[in-house]
Amino acid sequence: MRFLLIGGSGQLGTEVKMNSKKRRNLELLAPSSKELNITNKKDFKKFIKNFKPHIVINTAAYTNVDRAEEEKELSKKINFEAVKNLIPYLSKEKIFFIQVSTDYVFGSKGKAPYKISDQISPMTFYGLSKAKAEESIIANLKNFMIIRAASLIGLEGNNFFKTIMNNLREQKELKIISDQKISITWSRELAEAILNICEGYQNNNDQKKNITNKAIIHIVNKGHTNWYELSKEIELNYNKYLNNNDSSLSNIRPILSSEWTAKSVRPLDSRLDIDENTFIDNEIDMSHWKDAVRLMTKEYLREMEV
Repeated sequence: MRFLLIGGSGQLGTEVKMNSKKRRNLELLAPSSKELNITNKKDFKKFIKNFKPHIVINTAAYTNVDRAEEEKELSKKINFEAVKNLIPYLSKEKIFFIQVSTDYVFGSKGKAPYKISDQISPMTFYGLSKAKAEESIIANLKNFMIIRAASLIGLEGNNFFKTIMNNLREQKELKIISDQKISITWSRELAEAILNICEGYQNNNDQKKNITNKAIIHIVNKGHTNWYELSKEIELNYNKYLNNNDSSLSNIRPILSSEWTAKSVRPLDSRLDIDENTFIDNEIDMSHWKDAVRLMTKEYLREMEV
C-alpha cells in the first residue's frame, strides 16, 4: 500500500519516516516542501496522479503559536487553505486522509480534559486555523481520521524537551509556567500509532471490509501535567542518569502564565481525554508521560555521549 506523507521534514514527519522503514508493506513517499507545495493545487494533483497513494498523511503545519498572531495569512494558508485545496482530489480518488490536529482547537469553552465529542473552541489564531481545517474535512470527506495531539516532545526537531535538555547541560536558569495544565505527546509513539492506523486500514482493505471511516481520535501520552512539572521530570531523569544527587542545584523556577509575556493567550487547561477502547481497536500503545520522558532522556544523553 502506498502512502504520501506531507510535512516529512518536521518533527513528527521525521519520526514517521524513520519508523516506516521497519514496516515491510509500506511504500512511503515523503517529498520535501520544494518538491510538493501543498498550497499549490497543481503540485498536489501531479503527485496524486503519479504516485496514486492509498493514504495521505498530513503532518505539515504552521505551529508557532505566537507568530501566528502576526502572520495570520501564512498560518491560515498552511493550516487551513492547503487542506481545503487537497479535499477535492482526496474525495475524487477515494483516498484515506489522516490529518494531525491539535489540543488548541479547544480552550475558550467547555471543561478539560476535552472529549472527542466536545465542541471546538479555539483561543488562538493557530488553533482557529486548525479548527477550520477539521471542519472542512468533516463536511467534505467520507474517509478520514483526524488525530488531535498535544505538546509534541521528542528527540527530533526543535521542541520543549530538547530546549530543557540543552539548558540543563549549559546550566542556564529557566523560568517555566506552572499553571497551564497540558497533555503531552511523544512524537515517536505518535508516529508508531499513525503507522498502526495505516496498517489497520490496509488490512481492512485487503479483507474487502467496509472501510468508510469518519473518525476523530485523541492520541496523547497517558496522564496529565504542566510545563513546570514536565521540566522538573526531565531534570530529575537527567540528574539520575548523570548521578547528580543534589536537587538544590536546580536552575528551574516556576512562574505563573500571567508573568510570561506572549502575543497569544493560551488556554490554562488544554488537556485531552483519551479513549482506551479506541486505542485497543487501533493497536495504539501510548506510555505514561513520565515513562516517555525517562526513555527519551536516557536515549538523548546516550546519543550526546554524556
